[in-house]
Amino acid sequence: MQNTVINSSCGRSIPQHLEECTNNMSKNKSKTTFFVKSAMKAYAKKKGAMVGSDSYDAFNKAIGKMLDDAIARTKANKRKTLKAQDF
Repeated sequence: MQNTVINSSCGRSIPQHLEECTNNMSKNKSKTTFFVKSAMKAYAKKKGAMVGSDSYDAFNKAIGKMLDDAIARTKANKRKTLKAQDF
């Protein structure tokens, strides 16, 4: 099978380009986001505030910590289902 060049300026073949993209994706695996950024931004705007770009990551970490703590409490109570009382 002949390698077709994607872009003459970079000179990479399709398989080379796909391999590079795949490698980059595995290096930059995104973590789970527990909220919708636009909803957070809209809520803050409605309250007369703005959201800094670093706030999203901090908020996501806080939610992750809350979930981890709730899961630990759930397991300590020999359950698998998260309940409101775990938060």
